[in-house]
Amino acid sequence: MARKCGNDCEASSQSHYGTSDDANSNSDAIVSASRRFSGPGKTTGFFSHPKLKDCSHQAWSRFGRIVGASKIARDITDQRRAQEQIAILAREAEHRSKNLLANVQATVTLSQSDTTAGLKQAIEGRIQALANVHSLFVATRWIGADLSTIAAQELAPYSGTRETRVRLNGPPVLLEPNAAQSIAMALYELATNAAKYGALSLANGRIDLEWTHTADGQLALRWTETGGPPVSPPTRQGFGARVIRQVIGQLKGESRFDWRDEGLVCEITLPA
Repeated sequence: MARKCGNDCEASSQSHYGTSDDANSNSDAIVSASRRFSGPGKTTGFFSHPKLKDCSHQAWSRFGRIVGASKIARDITDQRRAQEQIAILAREAEHRSKNLLANVQATVTLSQSDTTAGLKQAIEGRIQALANVHSLFVATRWIGADLSTIAAQELAPYSGTRETRVRLNGPPVLLEPNAAQSIAMALYELATNAAKYGALSLANGRIDLEWTHTADGQLALRWTETGGPPVSPPTRQGFGARVIRQVIGQLKGESRFDWRDEGLVCEITLPA
């Protein structure tokens, strides 16, 4: 008869192996060998291994004694590695989802407007900025996003047909997800403010965005507006400036605003 092992493999054997004396002799030999090799972590005289999935079978005589045995081992290293990778990705997805929802919640809470339509537009714009940078994360499997790509994506609606209207200049910088989201939000606020009150509100206005690494290893960004209407320091902190200070401050960075006659200059520094 055949017995089925715990790994759902099935072995077949003849119900009779020669005479009963032959069966008993074979059984004694198998049991003797099994005892020599048996022990913790071992199965019926065959070795076991944490990276091998085994399937053992025993054949019994009609007298109820073991007359044969077989064993199959299969390497499951790749299978276990895949399972571990899935678990890591699941935890990462959970972390990213919570982070995204927290950013959306903060966006809704911080958004203000004098009208319902204005509030709706403000919330939609900020959530769209988050969605834009998240699409870049997908391309890099959540490693991060390139700074120049983030900037080009956020400023694309204002570039128009003039290449000189928005200028980007800086070395390749891959931002980790949290920093990428914060920079995307900061650029959205700066561009929105420039379109309403600054350089982008006039046809000849221009934006220069530059970034570099400082001597102490920090990332420094400089937003410069020219060609717009004359500006003066605000009497109170605007909503956009408050959002920028908050999202940059969360990364232990700093933001500085200089309202010059020719236009706003905003400097942002972040730990590398």
